[in-house]
Amino acid sequence: MLLCVLAAVTVSACGSSSSSNSSATASKSASTSSGAAAATGPAIKLGFICSCSGPEASAIGSTGKVIQAWAKYVNAGGGINGHPVSVTVMDDGENPATSLQDAKALVTQDHIVAMAGEESFVDSSWASYIQKAGIPVVGGITFEAPFLSNPDFYPSGTTVVVGTVAIAVEAKALGLTHLGM
Repeated sequence: MLLCVLAAVTVSACGSSSSSNSSATASKSASTSSGAAAATGPAIKLGFICSCSGPEASAIGSTGKVIQAWAKYVNAGGGINGHPVSVTVMDDGENPATSLQDAKALVTQDHIVAMAGEESFVDSSWASYIQKAGIPVVGGITFEAPFLSNPDFYPSGTTVVVGTVAIAVEAKALGLTHLGM
């Protein structure tokens, strides 16, 4: 089942403050609005840490809402193998001490089974802690050091450099001579 979770959780996102967290879970009714059977098994608990209120807020500040929307969508479709997804979002404000505190809370209080991506610019502060806890991190800011050095950080998608080159190649193929990003 964890493989299904890891395969499904390739979204990076974030949202609330570390003092307040949010989660999305499915109701345990007989069916959902989409007609799919409701998820009735134990929730798959996922965590997400972001630097949403820090200096990068204008770029990543709303990603917590994105991961919550993903969880709502998955749960509306019956969850993952009949299990609802619950995502707890923590905002570290780009503070290393807060980020480590958030990671510890996700492991010891929320009992997460995986980190559903992460958008923290200080993930190095908790990377070894989360590794010792046996919690995989799937997706996130792939140019951050833990994705290059920690075997429990699994990047999804591409890197900024490769993505930028791909956009330029596609623009050239379309005959465009100016590009703005």
